[in-house]
Amino acid sequence: MNLALQAKRLVKVREALRHPLYRHALRQKVLAAVEHQPLLRQLPQMSVVLDVGGNVGQFALVARQLFAQAVIVSFEPLPSSVERLRNVFAGDRSVECVPVALSDRAGSQTFYITDADDSSSLLPVADRQVAEFPGTKGAGTLEVPIARLDDLIQDRSDLPSGPWLLKLDTQGAELAVLQGGPSTLERITHVIVELVRGALRGPSERLWHHCFPRGPGLRAPGCL
Repeated sequence: MNLALQAKRLVKVREALRHPLYRHALRQKVLAAVEHQPLLRQLPQMSVVLDVGGNVGQFALVARQLFAQAVIVSFEPLPSSVERLRNVFAGDRSVECVPVALSDRAGSQTFYITDADDSSSLLPVADRQVAEFPGTKGAGTLEVPIARLDDLIQDRSDLPSGPWLLKLDTQGAELAVLQGGPSTLERITHVIVELVRGALRGPSERLWHHCFPRGPGLRAPGCL
């Protein structure tokens, strides 16, 4: 890890130590994604948070800290990550983890695991990504269940009304997630999605234009 990344991590650890929930997660070697706090503080209180690409709960921790009454549904296919996420939120009945990868169809698919497991994806690792981010080197594959967002959420009458937040971080598979959830998207009021100009994986350019049809300086409804 280079000095810049070490410095960034130290800042995150210092912030995490200020909050009991984050300290609890740190004891289980999970560091909250505190870099998202400034953005999330600009949002109204969310009723539902759909955390797509939940990994070990880094984003869900911040969502729980800032949206205390929200129902959080995380989607994560990697079994080791699912176990850690569930341990972090043990006893919190408003957080659930669905052990699938979301896509535009149901079934099963190869999941590409990387050295840094939070970069794992349904898409294979590109050479450019490994060159720019050495921790994303491939470490193996695993067959995982895949599902459409609509099939899992559309009939969930137990989920409260009000503002819904969709967070997408699936390492290039985001567009397929959106294509699998048109009805659910009608209930979404806010979206947080990682966009990279010049794709490292997947159709990032198409996703970019989906969220920013008139250019990156203008926000489409529901996109942040």
